[in-house]
Amino acid sequence: MSFTTLIPAYKAEFLIELLTCIRRQSLKPERIIFSDDSPNAVFQRMLTSDPIKSKIADLPIEVIIGPKQGHYYQNIQSLLGAYLAAGKKKSDYFHILLDDDLIYPTFYEQHLKGHTAFKTRCVISRRWLTVTDSDPAKDAFLPPADCK
Repeated sequence: MSFTTLIPAYKAEFLIELLTCIRRQSLKPERIIFSDDSPNAVFQRMLTSDPIKSKIADLPIEVIIGPKQGHYYQNIQSLLGAYLAAGKKKSDYFHILLDDDLIYPTFYEQHLKGHTAFKTRCVISRRWLTVTDSDPAKDAFLPPADCK
């Protein structure tokens, strides 16, 4: 099973942490598409310039320019439209990863297990809050230990 990570990007201050989470995944995405909706195309500049460019050369990253309409929903909508228009380049699944969300190293592996086990087209994960060092701020935001 293949999947694409779709990132509606606006907050560039989280880019390093976001890329680190993707790099540490036990199962890597087939494609990673950023929709850069940031002022002055900050994401595009950062992703295509060193030192970041050389450190992510092995990741299948693409950048498209966002709609610049001032709301994250329009950016998600535009990004999803670009992905769906890709035709044969589409993967089996996609994940919308917000630019300020951090994901555990087995996030994609667990989601694909969920798709396989339940033969579903949609798997939803709960968000969790972090403190500055990326540790969970409250246990209530973590999935229960017996969650499969």
